[in-house]
Formats: sequence, structure tokens, C-alpha cells
Amino acid sequence: MSMLIPNSNVSLFAEICAITSTIEPEIRDKLWQCLSKYKIQEKATYKNFDACIEQFMNAKISENLSSETIRNYKDRLRLTSAYFNNQAPATITTDDIRGLIKHWSEEQKMKKSSVQTYINYTRNFFNWMYNEEIIPSNPFVKIKSFYIDKTAARKPLKQYDLEKLRAACKNNREKALVEFFISTGCRVS
Repeated sequence: MSMLIPNSNVSLFAEICAITSTIEPEIRDKLWQCLSKYKIQEKATYKNFDACIEQFMNAKISENLSSETIRNYKDRLRLTSAYFNNQAPATITTDDIRGLIKHWSEEQKMKKSSVQTYINYTRNFFNWMYNEEIIPSNPFVKIKSFYIDKTAARKPLKQYDLEKLRAACKNNREKALVEFFISTGCRVS
């Protein structure tokens, strides 16, 4: 038994030996040899939500995302963590996620577009945890996105509003920008 084995394997072997204390030494040696062929890693199911957010934020910072995007992730995930009362992410189910979405929609009285934004940020977080093997399954797999009719939400300016906008311009530069936006249909954001 002089093989080097990772700590998780040693811990698992010790647990198995404690459970089966009457096991014969030959069988113990064979079990040890069998375990040494595998890399066994203990699941991090007891990691709390805030600790996972911290890891996620470090990953996003390393991806060189803008400070505004980082701040948005922190703000939205902080609200999600508060809802789940900082429980271990590995214990969160699809039904829990549905309850969160209902909370945002009904109790927080968010518009559909805001709820969808929160869903997108939180889904990204859970996808990351799943890919990093922090959680065994992703509860967002069965969650569908909201349908948001963006064409109905945007209404063109009336002629009167366009004239007021043109009149408010203080110089030729502002006039040129306003005319550009009006004629091309561009928007600032």
C-alpha cells in the first residue's frame, strides 16, 4: 500500500474501513488498489450561496467584463441570495427557481422585462456553477424565458414631440444628432 492517493480517496477509504471494520486485510488492500485507479473528489454541496457568488464574481472579473456588468451581477445575485436565505446552491430545485420568479413578478411587482433580466443573470450564475461542478444539476434547465413583445413596448414619437425635440437643440451638433436618430431609427441605448 505504498501508492500515493489523493486526500479524498484516503478519506473515502477510511470511511469504508470504519463502516466495514470486520473486513479482512487482503480485501482492504484490494479495495485500496481499486480506489487508487480513480480520482475521487468530494462534492461541495454545503458551500453557501454567498461564497459561490464571490467565486463567480472573481471569474467574471477575470473575463475582463466592464465594471457596470460586474455591478449588475452583484446587485441581482445579492437579491437572489437574500430570497434563498444564503442556502447551499446544490439544494436549490427547479420549483425553488419558479418560486423565485413568482416572487419577482408578484411580490416585487417587477415588469416582465425586469424579471427576464434577473432570470438571465441568475441563469448565467447557475450555468457557471454547474459547469464548475459546484452543483450536481442545473435547476434552470427547465425554466423557459418570458416572451416579451418589444415592438409593442416601443412607440414612435408623434410629430408634435419631434418638433419639441428639434426646438430643444442648443447647437448644430445636437440638431445633427437628433436628425440622425430620427431619420435612421437609431436609439441611444
